[in-house]
Amino acid sequence: APDIILQVSRDMTIIYCNRVLPPLLLEDVIGSHCLQWVDADYHHIMTSSFEQVFGSGQPCNYETVSSENPAGKRWWSVQLAPVIDNGQIDSAIMMLRDITRRKEMQQQLQDRDERFSQLAEATDQGFWLVDLNPERLLYVNPAFARIWGVAEDVFFSGIRVGESYVVPEDFDRVHNAFNDWLAGNQTSYN
Repeated sequence: APDIILQVSRDMTIIYCNRVLPPLLLEDVIGSHCLQWVDADYHHIMTSSFEQVFGSGQPCNYETVSSENPAGKRWWSVQLAPVIDNGQIDSAIMMLRDITRRKEMQQQLQDRDERFSQLAEATDQGFWLVDLNPERLLYVNPAFARIWGVAEDVFFSGIRVGESYVVPEDFDRVHNAFNDWLAGNQTSYN
């Protein structure tokens, strides 16, 4: 199983573990305290989750970061659920899924989006991004709105809203060029 499954007592001592990440051994983990394996910044999340499970009997989910030693810092999605025996909660089951790669990809996307925003908002060249199927506006940079003299949010009412700002003598040319571009008959819209 790719997930790590732990059984943990009320005092947060690990009493069962199905597998460990190298270089750890099962005997390194079984008998240890859960907080030992969690980054200190996330101790409060784990502690409050245990309080919820043992206090209410309700399962919970959260994300956390493991401590650096000895297997390295990793992101984990955790499902925590009570184990009920004779009507009493005597322990909890933790299912941990390594989500480090997903978190790294999310961070890369966020970094890329921030760089795009910095570029788009710093340039004096106006541009916009549209999705053609269905027709919808994805982005208008501030320079585009400044050039047209229209608030950015006006353009989001529909990708054809800009046509209403075209002077009458240019309307047919702009309208036809735009339709050709949307139909794929032109590779750019100038």
